[in-house]
Formats: sequence, C-alpha cells, structure tokens
Amino acid sequence: MFNFFKYIVIIIAFTVFAMYVLDNFYTYVYYNGDARNKLQYVTKLGDKKIDYIFIGSSRVENHIDCDLIQQITGKSCLNLGKQGAKLGDGLLMILLLNNYDVKYSKIFYQLDYTSNYYGLEKSTRAQAYPLVKKSGNKELKGILNLSRLYNIPFYGYAKQDKVIGIRELTATLINRKSKRKIGKRICS
Repeated sequence: MFNFFKYIVIIIAFTVFAMYVLDNFYTYVYYNGDARNKLQYVTKLGDKKIDYIFIGSSRVENHIDCDLIQQITGKSCLNLGKQGAKLGDGLLMILLLNNYDVKYSKIFYQLDYTSNYYGLEKSTRAQAYPLVKKSGNKELKGILNLSRLYNIPFYGYAKQDKVIGIRELTATLINRKSKRKIGKRICS
C-alpha cells in the first residue's frame, strides 16, 4: 500500500512540475516570438510613433487601407480592426497601446451596434491571456475577466487550446508567418 501512495505522489509531483514548465515555456515563446496576431504586434511596436490608428470590427479590418492613407497623407497608419470585435476588444487594444508605450496622434474607433455589447471576442481573450500572464497588469486581467482557475499553471493554455495551443506554439517556434495583414506587416 505504501508503494501505491508513493507512486501516486510521484505522478502528482511530475504533473505539477510539467504544468509549470509548459506554462513558462508557452508564455516565453508566445511573448518573445514573432508577432502572429494583432495583440502580439502591438506589444512589438515599442516606442514607435503612429499618426493614425483604426480600431473596430471587420468593417475597419476590411475597408481601411493603410497603404492608401500613407500614400495620400504621408502619415503612418495602423489598422487594428478585428473580425467580430466588441467594445472590450477596442478597450484592450487601447490599453495595450498605452502599456507598451506606443505613441499615436489619433485613434479612430468604429462605433456601430456591436458597441452595445461589452465583452471580448473569443479569440481575443485567448490571444491576450499570455500577455496578461507575463505583465500581471490588473487592468488587463479585469478586461479579460478570468476565473481563479487561470491561476493554475498551464490551465489557461489548455483551456484556450483552439487558439493558442500546440499549433500556434509550433508556428511561432518555426517563425511561420500568418496570412493576415496589419498595414504592410503579416499578422492575424
């Protein structure tokens, strides 16, 4: 019987250790790898100065042409539109811009019926999880409205596996570019 309990304790200890290692590895790769989505792209901008930033839903993403704006006005432009974006998505983008010291002249936010619904689009919540985990920012945690279970190592990555799971980790590790565009930069 003693050997059985010893075996169970070893399995539990190994599982907890593996959860910590995987959690730190995923966070490191997601945070330090090449940008594969707009949230990661914002974190990589650093002290960059952008004249016009457009935030909104698919209408912004599909209809604002930053290349044309740059060509006509000579000013820098960044399109942060996202499919199915709600009010929380825009707030999250603005908070990230401010937290990562991105300087901007004007932000244009698309207001429509989705502004009546506060919340985050599911993929945005998943993509923001590693950023919140790394920064520990309370405002970002408040926007994501994470349950206490997310404090368990690796739980957040396992829960959001569809969006930030092993495929995304592997694609980031091998520096595979995403097929979606931010201005002239490829991202999703």
